[in-house]
Amino acid sequence: MRASILKCGRGKWSISLRNLTSGWRFRTIQSYHGPQTSAEWIVEAPQVDGAIGHLSGLKPVAFACCRINGRNPRLKLSQRGVMIQNGLAVSIPTRPNRAGDAFLVRGRRAKPR
Repeated sequence: MRASILKCGRGKWSISLRNLTSGWRFRTIQSYHGPQTSAEWIVEAPQVDGAIGHLSGLKPVAFACCRINGRNPRLKLSQRGVMIQNGLAVSIPTRPNRAGDAFLVRGRRAKPR
């Protein structure tokens, strides 16, 4: 998958997703007027019928060529966020590469309650 979020005007953002294997594409324009002070690359559990679902068994997900405003974010290990479900770490980012613009997220299946 390839994703991009681009500001295209006052409070308007273009969000594009593309499946590089199948060629499937999705694009939408959305309004957002928040502080625009951070960026995140995440793997998280879906919301299902208003409740947070469980992550299924997950193969490593690669985030590569990460950019903020066209620039390398120089990611640091101390900035990573580990997702916890039912007391178990289920989405675990690795140490960023030397350039600070790529990493993997490894998953572990959460045990249902």
